[in-house]
Amino acid sequence: MNLPAGYVIGSYQIDREIGRGSHAVIYRAWQRSVGRWVALKVLSKRGSQALASFRREIRLTGNVSHPGVRQVYDAGETPDGYPYLAMQFVDTSLREMLRRCQGQARKFSREEVLRYLTPMADVLDHIHQQGIVHLDVKPENILMFGDGRVVLADFGSALRVGSMTHQGTPRYLSPEQAAGNRPVGPWSDLYSLACVGYEMLAGQPPFGGDLDVVLVRQHLTEAPTPLRELRPDLSRCVQRPFDDALSKDPRERPASAGAFIELLRRGGRGTALASGSEGLVIAAGVALIALVVIVILIAVYWLRLAASPAQLPNAAGLSSSMPSALPTSLPALARASVIPAILCPASTHPSGAAQECLLAPNADGYPAPEPRHRSYHWSAAALVA
Repeated sequence: MNLPAGYVIGSYQIDREIGRGSHAVIYRAWQRSVGRWVALKVLSKRGSQALASFRREIRLTGNVSHPGVRQVYDAGETPDGYPYLAMQFVDTSLREMLRRCQGQARKFSREEVLRYLTPMADVLDHIHQQGIVHLDVKPENILMFGDGRVVLADFGSALRVGSMTHQGTPRYLSPEQAAGNRPVGPWSDLYSLACVGYEMLAGQPPFGGDLDVVLVRQHLTEAPTPLRELRPDLSRCVQRPFDDALSKDPRERPASAGAFIELLRRGGRGTALASGSEGLVIAAGVALIALVVIVILIAVYWLRLAASPAQLPNAAGLSSSMPSALPTSLPALARASVIPAILCPASTHPSGAAQECLLAPNADGYPAPEPRHRSYHWSAAALVA
């Protein structure tokens, strides 16, 4: 269906086409009764599947109350019997911004990704709490107003959590949608959101097959190119949230879209570290660990000597009492938990036993997995023994 400029549907006068999908065409239209521009989405096919999808979008969009969801003003039918949906008109989309960036040979910064995707994560978490999965998160459906506001559009593919479907856009499909026989849920929208963020940073989607069947296979079986191979200026702290969110196993992804954004925000604190600097930090950490181990070994050696003074060699000209006199205070210091305090200065148990000692902090600043599955309970008495 192609509606010409000036065509009138009720109180809406068509201006021009601004978008086209497999089942519908979107026009910019002037709502004469109110005096405002609207986005008029007109169904172009009358098949049962297209009608069901269109009605679902009208119902879900109208019932979701969130500032990050594009508003719906009206619904009706054209004189020819095609359903239409009058929605809030938005200036541009993330897809258009990506095209402009490609034309200028530039990519989005981490800060820009956070600016545009944080509102999307808020919307997704909101609808997920209502048991709804969007299932078509992509740059074309992330719309931007001139004042910087961002909204999510097109609930035509949305389903209830736990449904199984192939619906969605192949380039941004989650593995669950690609398979078609696995339940979809918040984890599916999170995967698609990570695909969008990856494209913003890398300048290309995670997978680039030309055919839908190739893209489906890639989402199911292949790993995307690591972000840092395409953007060496990014820290590993930025890449790792994407590695997790793009996992084939939904259980390995962050708990929610908001959690993914928070990991990206916190990880970004390490972006000032270039690759060479990260190497220096790791080397310094290894050197520190080696120094601590040496100190521990020396302390153990002296404690053993203190426990058995008779075994000390009697050097020429020195009385046999001198060696034992030198370390006599060490056992007392050990009982006072001095040595455990050296081993683990901030976590000494009142009984004198040092608690879990994290001698290998994560050098890239990324939150360490919990639990550690190891715990060392050292005491001065055990070392002396």
